Amino acid sequence: MCHSDATWYQSLPTVLLGLRTTIHENLKSTSAELVLGENLRLPGGFLDDSKLPSPSTFVQKRNTLANLRPVLPVHHTKQKPFIFRDLATCTHVFVGTDSVRTSLQPPYEGPYPVIKRYANLF
Repeated sequence: MCHSDATWYQSLPTVLLGLRTTIHENLKSTSAELVLGENLRLPGGFLDDSKLPSPSTFVQKRNTLANLRPVLPVHHTKQKPFIFRDLATCTHVFVGTDSVRTSLQPPYEGPYPVIKRYANLF
């Protein structure tokens, strides 16, 4: 290796990629082509320089994204939630658990006795 760095193993994948994509003159092919049946795609080969947009297109798209603002969701439904009629007169209630549950843990706790009632709070 040309560097006396202690982290030589970090550059090993790049070196191996170079060895596997180099054409051998005696075989007239690469070692990857012999093993895999096709050449490896190098990281620079994924991009096509002729299809790169102009810098002005990039600036225009960046400005468009910078001008975007979040929009609050609109709720058009006026439907009231379903409440059992017996809830106003029952003696005991179950309370739902909003925490993360295990698979066998019940979704409700209770029954708890009703101590006090309020007009519109359930």
